[in-house]
Amino acid sequence: MKVTNKEVAFELCEKRFNLPATIDGVCPKCGSPFSKNYEDHYLSYPFTNKDMTEHLYCSHCEHEWNVKIRLTLKLEIVD
Repeated sequence: MKVTNKEVAFELCEKRFNLPATIDGVCPKCGSPFSKNYEDHYLSYPFTNKDMTEHLYCSHCEHEWNVKIRLTLKLEIVD
């Protein structure tokens, strides 16, 4: 059997989508570490296989910035 995944963008039709993923990094302004956990936070009306803009926030210096993210989804056959 073979699965063919088409990597086309499509909306998941979910207002709030939590998933087991975290963005960890450092604030581009002050260098403090930050983390955004998507089990606690959520993606709003997400698309798959399409660039989305995600808003990040540093609680240390209150700096806000955006990054591009992409949620990918694929189907696999497992034995």
